[in-house]
Amino acid sequence: MKRKIMAIQKILFLCVFAFLLSSCGRDRNINDYNDEQAQNNKARMQPYIGIYRGVMTGNQENAPISAITIEFSADAQPVSNTGKSTTEQQISMQGQITLDLPGRDKRILVFKKGTFTYITHELTVNVPILLSSGESQIIELIGSFNDNSFIGNLQAAGFKEFGGNFNIVKNAPPVDPNSINHILPSATGLDTNLRGYTGLPEFTDKKPSQEVVLTLSIPQTSAEQLFTDFFLPIKTVTVGVSYKNSPIATGIIRNAKWDLRNKVLMGSDNSTGIELKIECDQITPQPHVIEWDCDYFSSARNGLVFTGVFKPI
Repeated sequence: MKRKIMAIQKILFLCVFAFLLSSCGRDRNINDYNDEQAQNNKARMQPYIGIYRGVMTGNQENAPISAITIEFSADAQPVSNTGKSTTEQQISMQGQITLDLPGRDKRILVFKKGTFTYITHELTVNVPILLSSGESQIIELIGSFNDNSFIGNLQAAGFKEFGGNFNIVKNAPPVDPNSINHILPSATGLDTNLRGYTGLPEFTDKKPSQEVVLTLSIPQTSAEQLFTDFFLPIKTVTVGVSYKNSPIATGIIRNAKWDLRNKVLMGSDNSTGIELKIECDQITPQPHVIEWDCDYFSSARNGLVFTGVFKPI
């Protein structure tokens, strides 16, 4: 009897051992298969990897607005399976988009999870951006690879008319942004450099009129926010108001809003204890030229300080 029990225990031990070996081998084979599939998928994407350059055309203007460069690469990212010992490899397209505007700072956006469809050669990229206002905005890159080119659209979700389209070519030479006939109003290309306007407004205290300079700039922000701002219809700007003969701004209004759709510039600021407010209507006396008809208020002056028209410097 004792020998029979020992024989049974030995058989059970061998069965368990054999099962464990087969399980390990099966898991190892599954992992090998997943790795092999990942490498195959990565190889299928290889023809589309590289640097594509060209010009982006504004959807609203139907004219060139920026030189654009997109660098594509493929990356295998492990995806763990809950409750399983195997690991799958997920292949996604990643890269960097660079906008090079005439006379302005470059705008750069890095993306890591682009969805590529092998059959149609289509690519979809959605990049969530946290704006300075605390709101979230999605940047969309949608396009398809065709032979040696990538044809697509780049825009902020919900604002297609302020986006752009392009047909860019792999390994094409860099585009000189200054060669682009840039016709956009300054709001779209606004960067951290000051953009100035000057005027001879009428002062409410009846003092002799003197030249006043109005400056607009984008506040310090992250690279992602600066990139996103290019595609939004409402720009957050800092407004400076100063007399031309004075190097110090007599008034600064932070977080003013330039609304391209309604063609207004409005903002108020009481950070110094004195409330300053500006209200401007955008004037376009000729195509692609912006002027401002502004009212400027100060609580230190009990209301309206001056009203007048400001033209680009």
